[in-house]
Amino acid sequence: MTRNYDELTGPLNRAVFFRPTRERVRDFLSPHANPVVRIDGHDYPVFDISMNGMAVLAPSNAPLEPGVELDLELRLYDKPVFDGRARVARVGTGGRRVQVGLALTSGFIDLPALARRDEEERMQRELSMGPDPYSDLVPERYRQALSRVVLFVQYQRQALFRHEARYREMGGEEGRRGIEALQQAALERLRAPWTELRLAACAATAEFMEDRARVQAAKQLTEMVLTPLLLDAPCIRRSYEKPLGYPGDYQVMLYCYDQALEGDSVFGRVFHRLWLEHPLPSGVRTRRDLVVDLAIDQHRRLIADSHGTPDLRITSLGCGPAREVPTFIERRPHWPGSVTWTLIDQDEEALSVAYQTAQRATVRSSSDTRLRCLNMSFTQLAQAPGNLPLAANQHFVFSSGLFDYLREPGASELLAVLYDGLAPGGLVAVGNAVGPNEDYWSPGFVLDWTLIYRTRDEMLRLASRLPADAEVQVRLEPGQAYWYLLARKPGRVG
Repeated sequence: MTRNYDELTGPLNRAVFFRPTRERVRDFLSPHANPVVRIDGHDYPVFDISMNGMAVLAPSNAPLEPGVELDLELRLYDKPVFDGRARVARVGTGGRRVQVGLALTSGFIDLPALARRDEEERMQRELSMGPDPYSDLVPERYRQALSRVVLFVQYQRQALFRHEARYREMGGEEGRRGIEALQQAALERLRAPWTELRLAACAATAEFMEDRARVQAAKQLTEMVLTPLLLDAPCIRRSYEKPLGYPGDYQVMLYCYDQALEGDSVFGRVFHRLWLEHPLPSGVRTRRDLVVDLAIDQHRRLIADSHGTPDLRITSLGCGPAREVPTFIERRPHWPGSVTWTLIDQDEEALSVAYQTAQRATVRSSSDTRLRCLNMSFTQLAQAPGNLPLAANQHFVFSSGLFDYLREPGASELLAVLYDGLAPGGLVAVGNAVGPNEDYWSPGFVLDWTLIYRTRDEMLRLASRLPADAEVQVRLEPGQAYWYLLARKPGRVG
């Protein structure tokens, strides 16, 4: 439907200021591009880049002070691709290396041209070098473990396609039952050897995980010889291809929640399901149950402490499809007062799915449920957590899938922002994949899905910026794949 200009409200607050697209170099350029900025003879790795500037990683004692103008040269494949002047816009804090923001004061960086340059250099490198770098860099133990996985998948792929074709030719009810029986038998018989093989592959990476070059070569080899064989499985394909630009999008989360046998072939459906039985996807469901338990407990506390009509306020940061909302309503269909959910995500599609799912659940409930959906870039949030549009006096704030991607300084700062938004007695809960673990190979090496795994002590360190009277604890969700850091503000909830 056509709308008048006065109906086009546009963005609000800081969003009205246009910012050129900023690209993370690990997502934008190939691994061997090795983008660096050369300043006074020193090379600084580029973290992200836009047409009017970039962020580089520098030692904390580097001579880069805010406000200083300097000459710089951007280099790819050890070749200059841009030179100009820039101003040091910001310098991060904490750690031996910090992010330094550089704003160009002359010229601009043509990102499409940069991407084309990268692809041309990559083509020349691949044509001249062939697969030899894999032989040189990837340890023999890992190559053997990977070969066993590839042989297993190739064998089962051919067998399942052959038998499925036989049943399809048979047709009718007998053929349909044959396909269903084949599918069930394959699941039962492949589950144990598949688990054993992926654990062995993960164990084989232990000896070189501190060697960045070997890790990168092993990942590239895995994606070249194994990943294409598994793309018939919908969850694997979407996780690897990342159509929305990042892994773990709302559709991947829906796959994890639904646990259905999806795919166009028996092989695809079987490996789709086997992938969803991995501890991390399985933990998506069990961590939801923990979050709903916490929300219900907060609701009961509020009702017990409230002197008037209780209004429970819950915020989900990185909500995805927000399955916590319908699960909460299913388990607690009637309540006094109201429950207001604020759902925040970087993806409008995710918010649309979350809103529709939650709205259907609220219609089935006779209680008062209110929904607010906010769209916000997580990249900008990571750079400036204080910009989070978090309404004050929240009773429960949780984030289940965002902190896995945040370095410790940014994660600690964001946690402090979430805590500040709590009402007295309010609770913040942030989840993070457990580390160390035996399961990082599947997402990290097969799907190019990098997570930050944290130990219990590392989770506790995230609370370093919270007030001394914050009640802090760390607990595992029931599936034991994710930690949850819980921080409660002192006081009564009501």
